[in-house]
Amino acid sequence: MVASAAAAVALLWGATPLAAQSSTTINNNVTTFYQRSSDPAPEPVYLDQLLCGPTAATIDGSCGVTGLNAYAASAVLPGGVLKTETRLSATGAVVTLSSRVPADAVNAGFTAAGSIVLTDRVSFGGFTPSVLRFTYFVDGTLSNTLPPGGLTYANAGIAVQYRSAQTVPLSSVPLTDAFRDVVIGGTTQSSAVDRRGFFDIALVAGSPLDFGLRLVSYSQVGGGGGPGRPLTGMAESDFFSTARFGVQALDAQGNDITSQAALSFASGTSYPTAATVVPEPGTWALLGTGLVALGGVTRRRKRAV
Repeated sequence: MVASAAAAVALLWGATPLAAQSSTTINNNVTTFYQRSSDPAPEPVYLDQLLCGPTAATIDGSCGVTGLNAYAASAVLPGGVLKTETRLSATGAVVTLSSRVPADAVNAGFTAAGSIVLTDRVSFGGFTPSVLRFTYFVDGTLSNTLPPGGLTYANAGIAVQYRSAQTVPLSSVPLTDAFRDVVIGGTTQSSAVDRRGFFDIALVAGSPLDFGLRLVSYSQVGGGGGPGRPLTGMAESDFFSTARFGVQALDAQGNDITSQAALSFASGTSYPTAATVVPEPGTWALLGTGLVALGGVTRRRKRAV
């Protein structure tokens, strides 16, 4: 039985609260998890113990587990650039779960997760737009490596999420996925991710907009048969090359009025417009050689909103 990617993602994505106004929050952590054979599919993932973190600092080490090497790093750069990378390598590492875990626990394993959250408020000094269009570009790789045979599996995932509010607190608004990608299962895989997309937010005239942008990655190695089984495998979600965001103001007819809207942000960030959200030079080189779209990879992708 392979752990449900959707369940694992649901566990990790909600770990960091988003505040209103302007803030930046980094959360890197390493945890143990398990599933239960008595749960209907897709089985939920239960967090058991926190081994490292949560911390804004980079995690790089065993987190007290022999045979485990975990890495989680996240950062924010000027202009709304978010970065995160996680990597988890197990060589005979054994999951030790707490005494509160039920007897039917299965699929025990380790997870390294990293998230970077950027929260901001935008006001309008000129024409009030009808819509704010947020563009994003995500560039990185998802991969796992597993020995032949055995019950070990390895998952790696990435997600871009957002939420916004004008007339209610931002914290009361649920998160929405703009994009999510994952490699999952018991076979070695490697997948390059190059995704451009956008999401539109309708505005109420005269009110500033609070919004939150989140980039989350996770790497996970687990095994069937419950806790106590040595695990050997590697998973990596590398999105430290960059995830860029741009902001564009549109009128009711969809015309670009960014310059007339005179956008100002509580953080003082100068977000680029959609036209300047472009890949790194190295990514253009990959596009030219056809290496970005690797074939023969089992993947689940969510279309851009």
